[in-house]
Amino acid sequence: MAAYWVWSNRMGLLEKFAIDTLSEEGVQAELSWDELSKTHLVLSNVRLSYDGERFFSSDKIRAEYQWRDLLDGLVERLEFTRPDATLTLNEDWQIVDGWLPPGMGAGGGGNSAFPPRGISVTDGQFTLNTVYGPADVTASADIQDLENLTTEVELAPTTWTRDELSADISGQSKITIDKGIITAEGALDIPTLRHPSVDASGLYVKFNGIPDLTKDQRQFAGDINLSFDSLDMAQAELTGTALSWSGRAAEADIGVDLDGRWQADIEALRLPDPVRNRNLAQSLSLTPALSRTPVAQHFVPDLEAQLLDLFTQSAISAKGALRRDEAGVRIELAGPATIRARKTVLTLSPRRDEAVYQFDRDARQISAYFDGALTQPAGLTVKNGRFVAKSFNGWRIDGVETFRALVSTTSTWRNAASPARLGPIKIQTDYDGRSFAHRKVKLSGAVDYDGPLPGGIVEGLQTTGQMDVHLRPDHLAVDFTPSSGEIRASKVETATDWTITDFTGKAAKAAPIYERKGEVATILSELSDVSMTATRSSDGATLGIVSRDITLKGTLANTANGLQQDWDGVFQAAIVKSDDIPGPNTLINLGNGNLSAKLLPSEPLSFALKAPTAQIRSPLIQAKNIGLDVSGTPDNYTLNHENGLVKLTANDLPPMPLKGSVKFQDGVFKGQTVAYLPQANNTPINIDYQIKDSAGTATVDIEALRFRPNGLQPQSLVPALRGKVARVDGSVSAKINLAFAAGQPMKSSGTAKLNNINFGTAPGPLTGVSTEVDLESVLPLKTRGRQTMTVDMFDPGLPLANGVIEYELMPEGVKVYSARWPLGDGFFSLDPFTWKYAAQENRMTLRLEKVDLGAFINNLGNGALKATGDLEGAFPIVIRGINVTVEDGLIRVPNGGRIQYAAAEADATKEVNRFAGAAMEALKDFRYQELFAKVNGPLDGEILVGMKFEGKNEKVLSGQPFAFDVTIEGELFNILRNFNSNEHIKSSVARQTGKAVIE
Repeated sequence: MAAYWVWSNRMGLLEKFAIDTLSEEGVQAELSWDELSKTHLVLSNVRLSYDGERFFSSDKIRAEYQWRDLLDGLVERLEFTRPDATLTLNEDWQIVDGWLPPGMGAGGGGNSAFPPRGISVTDGQFTLNTVYGPADVTASADIQDLENLTTEVELAPTTWTRDELSADISGQSKITIDKGIITAEGALDIPTLRHPSVDASGLYVKFNGIPDLTKDQRQFAGDINLSFDSLDMAQAELTGTALSWSGRAAEADIGVDLDGRWQADIEALRLPDPVRNRNLAQSLSLTPALSRTPVAQHFVPDLEAQLLDLFTQSAISAKGALRRDEAGVRIELAGPATIRARKTVLTLSPRRDEAVYQFDRDARQISAYFDGALTQPAGLTVKNGRFVAKSFNGWRIDGVETFRALVSTTSTWRNAASPARLGPIKIQTDYDGRSFAHRKVKLSGAVDYDGPLPGGIVEGLQTTGQMDVHLRPDHLAVDFTPSSGEIRASKVETATDWTITDFTGKAAKAAPIYERKGEVATILSELSDVSMTATRSSDGATLGIVSRDITLKGTLANTANGLQQDWDGVFQAAIVKSDDIPGPNTLINLGNGNLSAKLLPSEPLSFALKAPTAQIRSPLIQAKNIGLDVSGTPDNYTLNHENGLVKLTANDLPPMPLKGSVKFQDGVFKGQTVAYLPQANNTPINIDYQIKDSAGTATVDIEALRFRPNGLQPQSLVPALRGKVARVDGSVSAKINLAFAAGQPMKSSGTAKLNNINFGTAPGPLTGVSTEVDLESVLPLKTRGRQTMTVDMFDPGLPLANGVIEYELMPEGVKVYSARWPLGDGFFSLDPFTWKYAAQENRMTLRLEKVDLGAFINNLGNGALKATGDLEGAFPIVIRGINVTVEDGLIRVPNGGRIQYAAAEADATKEVNRFAGAAMEALKDFRYQELFAKVNGPLDGEILVGMKFEGKNEKVLSGQPFAFDVTIEGELFNILRNFNSNEHIKSSVARQTGKAVIE
């Protein structure tokens, strides 16, 4: 009966036993026994409290067992339906002691063992007490044993906070343990996350992997997909981001070890620290080095600005592999990475198996290998890029060590902040910054550049070569090694009034070509085959310049007042052409020399030029081997010249030595020059001149120019006189005024004075020629109306003294108005005529007017001939070059006279021929009614003189008349000079005896 009663009341007895047993532990229990058998029991409405607070409940608990094992507290399986409990987790997310009342043991305690057929939980409701705060979790689980379980957990929306961290979080997960290996798959929704270092919104995490929380090094291996609306950190701000990770993440001393593959799509990434952004942009663009490098310094700000734009805000799309461990960080790209900013797009492409980013923690060094393309500012591409920098934490650059790449652009690069332009380039770039005491930049390739250069601004600069830049803390040096050597520049604006255009030249290697120490910079340039045009902006004047070699040295110093420039140039075989300075068609061959220039702040440029053997050719002059020394400013300078020979091209003067100086001021050239005519005993010719705007005046003062028969002759100065005069002896003085202007013929005037000049001409010598000439024009010669010349003596066969000539010089020749020599009571004269220089033939007429026949034949025939009568006549003369010919000359005594010819040979003639003897006798005192003579032939050749006269001697043949027809051949003036009875009269009378008429 007792056993039956016990069995019949077993439910109540066990319920009471359980409640009493729990009560002994201080636990107040409420429960109902629904079923009890030898193999299982079912409890319902289980409620457990401690100190009046419930800590566990379950709608139903089913335990399966073997009865005898149950007595030992062992069950084979437990099933909980809607359990509700509070669990306390430590920082390692493990259940800690205290979740059950004291004495019951953490996690169930006692001698009980894990049910061999596991535990199941259905719709469990748990409150987790964590270090971040409570969390409500719904879970269902099938736990086979501690090495095998499956559970699905859902975290109700809750807010966790700890210290300064606050997060709203919810999510779900499926956790599987298979043979001790945990697999977790689920998602977390974190609408907000707040921390002083992180502020996130719209965070969503999806994961599938194997967490390992049992070891000292907790880790997760698998896939994680992360997205969020925004994520703000101290170093970065991200918006609209999707990140995926497939690999391993493990807790480590450095924080987290990572090894896997990743993908990132970021709508906007911002680096909020402007100072750090600028420092980073400057480091990556090599600004500290390139900002001191000529040409590059004007474009690196653009590159820095574009990189700064990328860091300010960018959209990023990339994927690859990542490994982060104690050794460092290695990031590889699985394809091109795109970083898109507001103004530019940066594309990074992987290079073979190289890492796009690598951080060596021990070496504290970042290295990057990549190909890149930056759309702005000029389609910049980087090939075979290798970047190495010092870094203490892997994300901050503490100094660029090396950079090497082939950098090119696809379009023209223009700098909006300056006039700089860089045409498409392909430059091999090498930077070595490992030693701050000596950083080096090497740039190799071709350059097409507009923009500032030391000392000026250039347009269209084209060259190819290698530039080596040496950077020291207080010293910069730039070497240049040309490839082709040729340098071109379409325009160079200097700090002066002069601009250079169309520059070409070949550069030699220069080390250094540019050097800077502190505030002082020096430039050295060695050029050959130089050609350029220099234009003065104030008036447009141009100089065409070529030079075989130029060595240019410059010093540029920043002073308190501004930039000071000092330049020294040495040139060889330099030639200058100009249509403006000093006038059109000017060619100056400077030869070898040197040019120096100085430009002080707020002061005009000063310069000095020396060329000891210059050659000058212009419409005005031609100079050979003349020494030039020029100094001053472009608006106020002095030019000294000496030595060499100068030829005035506007006349026929021979080359002359010149020495003088010219002052240029206020646009006006004022000069004084002394010239020396050769073979003139260094007779000075003083020239004062003034030129402005290619127009000017000059005064030439010749005090006394001496001509000598064996020295200087006027025909050497005036070729038109060649063949016309000879053996000129005497002095000439002159003052000549010149006026000239570009594009207009030269105007000249002046006066000249001939002082007692002697010279020979074809008709005969002239002695004591004097005249003062008023010249309306000197180039060509033209007098101001009629001029008067006096001639002491003219001897064309008979001496003519005290002649007076009225003449006018014209460009084409000499116009003679009158020329008269007194002879007795008559005159020897020339009819008016014009002698044209260029004519092949000139004509004049020599005339006798009432000349006493006795005076005309004065002492001819050694005094044997005397005559009376008034002589008149004319000699038409034709001059062809140096040949002078008389054509049909006629002289006569129309009114008769008396001839007395006393010759000792008269008796001898009588013995030969009585008629001839009678004729000769009659000439001893012959009275004639008319006498005339005809002259034909060249004055200096065989001329025929035919003379006829009739008359009688009362004492001969009772006064019978004689008719004489005398013909004489020979040189006219020799006939007159050497006339005698034996050679001429006697022989002529003898020939004419048979013709004599005796009446």
